Amino acid sequence: MKRRNIVLIGFMGSGKTEVGRKLAQVLGMEFVDTDALIEQQTQMSISDIFRKHGESYFRKLEMNIVDKVAKEEGLVISTGGGVPTFEENLKALRSNGLLFYLRTSPIAVWKRIKDATDRPLLDVSDRFTRIVELLESREPFYRRADIIVHTDKLTPDEVASQIAAWVAAIPQGARAVPVCLEERTYHIIIGNELYESIPKLLTAANLKEPFVLLTDEIVSSLHARLYAEAFRAYDKDLHFITVPPGEMTKSLDYAIHLYDKLVELNMPRDGTLIALGGGVVTDLGGFVAATYMRGIALVNAPTTLLGQIDAAIGGKVGVDHRRAKNLIGCFYQPKLVIADISTLKTLPERAYREGFAEAIKYGVIGDEELFDFLERKSDALLARDQEALMHVIRRCCEIKARIVELDEEERTDKRALLNYGHTFGHAIEVVTGYQQVLHGEAVAIGMVAAAHLSCMLGICSNDMVERQTEVLRKYKLPTSLAEIGVTGVSARQLYNAMALDKKRRGKTLRFILPKRIGEAFVTDKPIEEQLLVEVINTII
Repeated sequence: MKRRNIVLIGFMGSGKTEVGRKLAQVLGMEFVDTDALIEQQTQMSISDIFRKHGESYFRKLEMNIVDKVAKEEGLVISTGGGVPTFEENLKALRSNGLLFYLRTSPIAVWKRIKDATDRPLLDVSDRFTRIVELLESREPFYRRADIIVHTDKLTPDEVASQIAAWVAAIPQGARAVPVCLEERTYHIIIGNELYESIPKLLTAANLKEPFVLLTDEIVSSLHARLYAEAFRAYDKDLHFITVPPGEMTKSLDYAIHLYDKLVELNMPRDGTLIALGGGVVTDLGGFVAATYMRGIALVNAPTTLLGQIDAAIGGKVGVDHRRAKNLIGCFYQPKLVIADISTLKTLPERAYREGFAEAIKYGVIGDEELFDFLERKSDALLARDQEALMHVIRRCCEIKARIVELDEEERTDKRALLNYGHTFGHAIEVVTGYQQVLHGEAVAIGMVAAAHLSCMLGICSNDMVERQTEVLRKYKLPTSLAEIGVTGVSARQLYNAMALDKKRRGKTLRFILPKRIGEAFVTDKPIEEQLLVEVINTII
């Protein structure tokens, strides 16, 4: 296997060259700078190339250099500020590289380069405004890095040290997705058999002992020993708390039970709670972490597909009320998420398949390419093909991360889109007592209802409804309660259960409705009860 490259991206003045040299020294790797290579090849300065030949000519030279160095191995590569804005460059660098974004604020950049004479893109009278505009346009590209390091308050040595810790922790073949929330930025690490690297990942994320692992009885029997051995290998203690499996555990009673256990362990405020399990464990663990001593560090280690692409990301934590799902809770972001694909091998078939409801949801609300991939690759994904799973998990995490960054606490409609299918789905879970229908199954049925509603309102086509339904069936997901043997549920029961939906405005229910595959919106328009009952009757 080729030794991977370490690639530094970011805006001009972020310190990529200086940090890169220090990092190469620390890691014992060769350092290259793409701008320096271009100057060496042309025997001209970057400023002269821009002045004599223009930016377009420079970008072609740059693309050729990037393609060349990306094919090498074992390099620390410092890139020009515009490199990641071209898809070809990102693809080439990512093929054998781990990408680090050195994130620097506009004011810090301005202070560092306000008097520089070798920055052709800043050859304007109002340099600060130009910096702000350029940085804003490039930020979405920079955020496609694996790891974000905020550099404003760090020295180049400290930045290099942080990157070196991540390089040591992230195994070859693993990838990362950042959730950029300024000082609360965290990373989702996606890979195979990551349990061996967890102590190093905790160190890289600057997390402190004592470490307490919360899991359920089933997951404990499958994975707890591997975690214990990994911590023992690094001479670190790991304390265990185990709860029963199932949605009924996600309650205030069990939250109090966990508080008691943490008090018995004398858990300090700077300790770390690791939630290892499915959505129940990460939701419950997150709620306890948020409220114990007004907040302790949380690490989510989801062991279900549904958890890895949705439940463990974004900071929604809470417990259920007997009348409504997730009614008691708050927003509390984890410090790290570890999505170990090897844990999916132990999932029962039904529990594995339910996760694809959330993946299909992402495709419907905002990514037609993902939907197409799910449509084409159902056989490979159902066979738990590692490469296909890595692609789907990473893409779903990227979509959710970008939405959470825009609307962390669901103050606008951006994050509400993630609830596509959930208004109907949560009602199904409540009416069936959280026992008969898995969350993903309820979401799948809810998506069918939402698409039917959209079609009845003249928003989406019947072809779109049928295409979504066919993909759900490819993954053997239910499109009605009858398909999974649930009987005795009335349309009136489900309608009444929806009255407590958290997305409502006053007494008006709000629905996420698809326009087409890849586009959805939130409607505030009141929908007649008779129409909703008619829609509900199609899924019971």
